[in-house]
Amino acid sequence: MLFTWVTRFMRLKIPPLLIISSSFTFFVLLIYRLISCDKIYKAQKPTKNNYLDFVFSCFSGMNLYFLFILLNLSIFSSFESFAINKIDSLKNILINSKDDSNKVEILNNLSYEIVYSDPGKAEKYALEAKALSIKLKYKKGLCRSYCSIGTVFNFLSEFTEAEENYLEALKLAEEIGSRKPVAVIFNNLGAVHYELGNYNKALEYYMKSLRIKESLKDSLEIAYSFINIGNVLQKQENLNRALEYFIRSLEIEEKLGDTWGMAYSANNIGNNYWNMNMHDKAREYYELALKYYRTVNDRQGMAETLNNLGLLCEVEKDYRLADKYILSALSIKESLNNREGMANAYNCLGKIQLALKNPDSALYWYSKGLNLSSEVGSKEWMKDSYHGLSSIYSEKGDFAGAYGYFKKYSAMKDTLLNQETSRQITEIQTKYETEKKEKEIALQKAEIEKKEAVIKQQDIQRIAFASGFLLMLLLAFVIFRAYRGKQKANKIISSQKTEVEMQKKIVEEKNRNITDSIEYASYIQDAVLPTGEEFKSLLPESFILFLPKDIVSGDFYWIAQPPQPPKGGTYYSPTPSFENHFGIASQNPPSGGRGAVLLAVCDCTGHGVPGAFMSMLCNALLNEAVNDKGINRPDNIFEEVRNGIITGLKQKGKRGESQDGMDGVLIKLDAGTGKIQAATANNPVYIVKNSSLEEIKPDHFPVGVYEGQRNPFTLHETTVDKGDMIYLLTDGYEDQLGGSPPRSPQRGEMKTPFYGKKFKSSRLKDILLSISSKHVAEQKQILEKVFQEWKGTSEQTDDVTIVGIRV
Repeated sequence: MLFTWVTRFMRLKIPPLLIISSSFTFFVLLIYRLISCDKIYKAQKPTKNNYLDFVFSCFSGMNLYFLFILLNLSIFSSFESFAINKIDSLKNILINSKDDSNKVEILNNLSYEIVYSDPGKAEKYALEAKALSIKLKYKKGLCRSYCSIGTVFNFLSEFTEAEENYLEALKLAEEIGSRKPVAVIFNNLGAVHYELGNYNKALEYYMKSLRIKESLKDSLEIAYSFINIGNVLQKQENLNRALEYFIRSLEIEEKLGDTWGMAYSANNIGNNYWNMNMHDKAREYYELALKYYRTVNDRQGMAETLNNLGLLCEVEKDYRLADKYILSALSIKESLNNREGMANAYNCLGKIQLALKNPDSALYWYSKGLNLSSEVGSKEWMKDSYHGLSSIYSEKGDFAGAYGYFKKYSAMKDTLLNQETSRQITEIQTKYETEKKEKEIALQKAEIEKKEAVIKQQDIQRIAFASGFLLMLLLAFVIFRAYRGKQKANKIISSQKTEVEMQKKIVEEKNRNITDSIEYASYIQDAVLPTGEEFKSLLPESFILFLPKDIVSGDFYWIAQPPQPPKGGTYYSPTPSFENHFGIASQNPPSGGRGAVLLAVCDCTGHGVPGAFMSMLCNALLNEAVNDKGINRPDNIFEEVRNGIITGLKQKGKRGESQDGMDGVLIKLDAGTGKIQAATANNPVYIVKNSSLEEIKPDHFPVGVYEGQRNPFTLHETTVDKGDMIYLLTDGYEDQLGGSPPRSPQRGEMKTPFYGKKFKSSRLKDILLSISSKHVAEQKQILEKVFQEWKGTSEQTDDVTIVGIRV
């Protein structure tokens, strides 16, 4: 409570000197009176029985209560004089000020201080500030000047001129780069369009102002913007959204302890609920607003809220309570001498008494309302008084009196209607004149521009003629020189042309031979790769998506049936592996028998011709490990292939040496038992079962030499069920860069959103999971279609291989 009162007191901006002097006066008088009491005490020497009489006698001339009243009156009666002193002070400073930026600020401050009391003078000061700002090229002062002029026009309801000046101020504020003035100007523009009834435009400006305030984190200003936006939405009958903004405003004000703002917001929420016909909620928020207004002792706000509560009760036909609220509001308005508000309250009381069938009491209130509204010249309340008096006399059966007052009511209503119509016509005429003036200015400007264009064109023609003539002379000289040189050069060019054509034919012949050789190599590579029939014979439900980047590929796929041990025999272990360093035959063969299939998908170093050479070598090493040496366990097969690559390419594992090899996956699938053994080198194996995807994580080293400690390949073992899908793949699909480049980057044409981005393994996993239930042939079509759409017109990044098998 204390904080609220201190905040309220500080807002009054009382001069510090005034507060100090008033307080000093109070304490001097108090001490003086205490000294006087001491003298009285010595003279009277009071006893216990008459001590109270002594005290009252001491302060009978000037008691403390009177001192407090005197102090309050001295402070609060000084506000108006302080405002006048401030204006006079600014005027005195203005007299001796030089023509500089300080004078601009003084003129703008004077305009701001008197805009509501003397708008004509306020405009004069603002225009003087504007002229001086233009002379000094002082943008900040010019911005404030336009804003001040706009405020004058806004006060005078000349909204077109107000908007023009606010827009000029906005341009300057944006040039200066100061965001707070921009927010203020947007708010002012919103207020202009609110008054004009352009609610969509008003809302647009209010929202722009709000965004800046939010970026500045000015919570109180944000709350006030919410109120403005809520008022617009209420006018648009968008009551639910209006309510949201009023409530958000109230929440911020509660957090900041801004009791006056809380009262104002609560009152707006009450009005909103009344418009929504939710009278109980309206009453709840009116009472909350009343509580806040009482806290800050805002008597005008209390009167308005009590009046709202009375009118609400009158609508609900709770006339007794309505009468109580209106009388309370009237009492405050009388204490504030708000005569127009009093006239309205008298009419409301008359209406309530008429509803309660008390025509005499209603006559009393309506008569008072008529007298007071006539004195203050309020035609709106005079009209209501006439209407009420006509109803009373009609109720009493005095139809002549009722008719007389009804005629006065109709005449007053017509007057008000004519005034409103006149105002609307004036507003429309103002808009028309403004548009007409703008069109005339535009035509004049176009005419001037046309004349300037003709003059400019004539100048250009003259310059062009002179330049052309000089250019022709220069060109003639150049042609003559060129002609003589051309004759000499023709012979040289002719011989050079013959030589170039011969070289071109040689290059084309060599290119053709190279291309033919590569294409023939692709036939050889295709012959080495398993055919579709071989795949289908071993894996009936399977597909192969094989998309080489070039004519030949560094990717390859391989399939074989593991060799069967002789009856009662043993399996052969490869040359020194990390599982058996001494080459001793294993006495415990791995699981599986007939029906097991070995399947590999590998990505050799490089692509094109180098990759194709590596793929042929690795394919041969796989065949040798399985068919010649009888190895049938995936990790041992990869180990044997690694040894073969290192030996064949004479790799030592030294830094800077070629580290050619391959990444890949090799699985052994026993469809009968559902068991899988797998070895992985930098590439994973994906298994889809029960609508979920499982991943066999890869060893992070290739099949071949690499820097670091040489580790054995991990043997992964798992099981699958009938109908599960197994996917073996290289990294070409997920590493493909997507999208088509823009056709004309210099013109700013938009490129596809994923241009230059990789497809990624996460996206590929989602696709595999979504298509796993479809037929294998359809899966292949979908994967190829998605890949081509992603690639667009971009170049293919790497060879692509995906093999899918349904168990």
